[in-house]
Amino acid sequence: MSQESSARTEYWCAASLSPVVHNASVEFRFSSKVSRWSGDSAWYFATVPLEVSEMIREETDGLRGGFGSVKVAARIGDTDFATSVFPDSKSHCFVLPVKKSVRMAEEIDDGDPVEITLGLVNVT
Repeated sequence: MSQESSARTEYWCAASLSPVVHNASVEFRFSSKVSRWSGDSAWYFATVPLEVSEMIREETDGLRGGFGSVKVAARIGDTDFATSVFPDSKSHCFVLPVKKSVRMAEEIDDGDPVEITLGLVNVT
């Protein structure tokens, strides 16, 4: 296995999570590390901790979109953004794409730890 593919399967997540109900939306706060996806594209992701991923699965059973995606409102630092989280079959966690505009605004680079607030969208 190449170093690129083995690095892709390494995940770091702190278990400092706290589900909060706010305005009828479930929110999660947790720490993760932003990692560049191995391959030709410049995608960056933060892995959602397993405990949070399991809660997201429970909350969105039967409501997930294409590829098992879940629409979310996310915040890293002072930057809010809308996106979706996607299931990763290797880690059994969801992964959060971190847009370039967010990385630039918050000065985030590959390997940087971040604090994330994630709110589920359209889950009732």
